[in-house]
Amino acid sequence: GVADLGGSSAVNEAFEQFYADSVARVVKDTGARERTLRDWIEKELIIGGTLRGQVIRTPGHTGSLANSTIDALTRVHLLRAERRGGREWVEITHDRLVQPIRESNAHWRKANLTLFQQQAALWAAHERAEGMLLTGAEFDQAKAWADAHLSDLEDDERDYFANQRGPLCAR
Repeated sequence: GVADLGGSSAVNEAFEQFYADSVARVVKDTGARERTLRDWIEKELIIGGTLRGQVIRTPGHTGSLANSTIDALTRVHLLRAERRGGREWVEITHDRLVQPIRESNAHWRKANLTLFQQQAALWAAHERAEGMLLTGAEFDQAKAWADAHLSDLEDDERDYFANQRGPLCAR
């Protein structure tokens, strides 16, 4: 059982691996973007960085995620759905997964997002502090990357540029 795993660290690592494997499987099965899945789970289903939250399932999409993708996350036992009061609520299957999900997402972002994307996320998380904006060569390098990857940009990344030197050249 869980006690045989030898402590909290091993349990966290096992849950982190379960999460990463589950997300990878759903990405493969549905074609969803991995970043979209990871961001949705962390932003919509974790409250204050430590608590498991719930969202009400709505027709077609629940928030920014297609219900078919939520169904796939349920099939791999990462999420569960519960009917109450004529509505369906969706949540992470267990409180113990919250911290491993956040750790896995942090590792994934560090390995897969550019420095600009990571900086834009920090800027958004810190209430868009002016002191966190890029300047000079860092700005020029980030802008060149962003201009070449417009379809991959999240809203916070677009806003990050708009707050520095005006909006991106092409939309």
